[in-house]
Amino acid sequence: MVTERPPYESYAAITGVFVGGLGLAGLAARLLDRNPACQTPLDFVVLSVASFKAARTLARDEVTSFLREPFVQGKAYEGDEDPVESGD
Repeated sequence: MVTERPPYESYAAITGVFVGGLGLAGLAARLLDRNPACQTPLDFVVLSVASFKAARTLARDEVTSFLREPFVQGKAYEGDEDPVESGD
C-alpha cells in the first residue's frame, strides 16, 4: 500500500502568499498614514475574529499541517495527531 505524500510545498506557497499579503497590507497602512493609535471598536472586533480564525487555521487546517508536523505524533495531514511528549 503506497501512501501519498501531502502537498507540503503547495501549502507552504499558499501560506507564503498569505503572509506576503499581510506584509503588503501593513505597508499600505503605513504609506497611507493610518495612525495605529486611532482604532475603533469595530477594528477591535475584526482583529479578535481574525486572531481566532488564524489560531484555528494553524491548529486544525490541512494547509498548515506542514507547520504542525514536527510537533505531533501521527499524521498532521489527516488530523489524527497528538502532541509530542518530549519532556525537554
